[in-house]
Amino acid sequence: MPRRRSMHRLLDGGVRSMRRWPVVAASYVGAVVGAGFGSGREIAHFFALHGTAGLAGTLLAGAFFTWCGAVVLRRAATDGHRHYGDLLQGICGPRLGPAMDGLMTVFLFLTVATVLAGAGALTGAWGGARWQGAVGLGIALLGTAVWGQRGHLAVNAVLVPLLSALTLWACGRVLVAQGLHALLRIPPWSTPPPGGWPLAAVLYVAYNLVLALAGMCASLGVDTEPADAARGGLAGGLVLSFLCVALCASLLGMGAEALRLELPLRAAFPGPGLGAPLFFLCLAAALWTTGSAAISALSLRLPCHPPLFTAAAGLALALPLGMAGLVWLVAVVYPLMGYAGLPLLVCMVVAAMRSRRPPAT
Repeated sequence: MPRRRSMHRLLDGGVRSMRRWPVVAASYVGAVVGAGFGSGREIAHFFALHGTAGLAGTLLAGAFFTWCGAVVLRRAATDGHRHYGDLLQGICGPRLGPAMDGLMTVFLFLTVATVLAGAGALTGAWGGARWQGAVGLGIALLGTAVWGQRGHLAVNAVLVPLLSALTLWACGRVLVAQGLHALLRIPPWSTPPPGGWPLAAVLYVAYNLVLALAGMCASLGVDTEPADAARGGLAGGLVLSFLCVALCASLLGMGAEALRLELPLRAAFPGPGLGAPLFFLCLAAALWTTGSAAISALSLRLPCHPPLFTAAAGLALALPLGMAGLVWLVAVVYPLMGYAGLPLLVCMVVAAMRSRRPPAT
């Protein structure tokens, strides 16, 4: 009888483990994919502007995403961190941790502004007014703050495969029209950002990881094993790698005119058809999940206030900035956030190296 119970316990644990790591992976991807990523604006600015060399940048960024996701999520599960502030303290130490915690609060407000700008651009692309999309998403985020976020995991589970399929579709259309050989000879467009594609890849990962910490911690259940957390981070990083490379290849094939658009990926689906509605649906879902995660993290950061008050205050502060447009936010604010997030990336590397050292005898 005890052996049978232990076998049942083992099987139940295996089933929970199998179900947990895909949820962690989807939450990781959903935390990174937002207005800039889902629209192609981020990939256009950080990678496609460098021409064919931008593809190397996406591979470097994908490697960082995969390694950092596995390391951070394993650390969070091992130490029992379910709040990004605790995780920052554990990675960065008692001196740098509080500073990064305060900086993340600023980043979260900027994230809310970015998703509102993305919503405005989305409605603008379909003939509506920008303020309608921004205000509409703000109301949806307020509703999320009131009713809770139980739908997050389900939305991410649907969003990640759908966005992957849509990106693969766009990339396939471009490859059929242009050919792979054409993508491998594209020079940099106009004047790429300074520092080249290696710096662009590092900055891209640095600010995305700072923003993704909240979603990554929230995806871990109380019974998540460190190995499952690392597996989820690894799988999520591989998905992000694929999406970065495929999006960059698509944008390179569409040419300089598409890179100037506020929603560059929209140019991959011109005219009537299923592609444009799917793009609208994917981007709207990405905006909602990212904005909701940011509002939730702000509520945790300011626990003395009711969640609804925190959400309303965050949206009110972010709305004017969001109306400035997605292009400006990605080109100016995101690189600054990347520089500010570099200490966290360095601390991750140092923490990983320390954890691999054999204990002193």
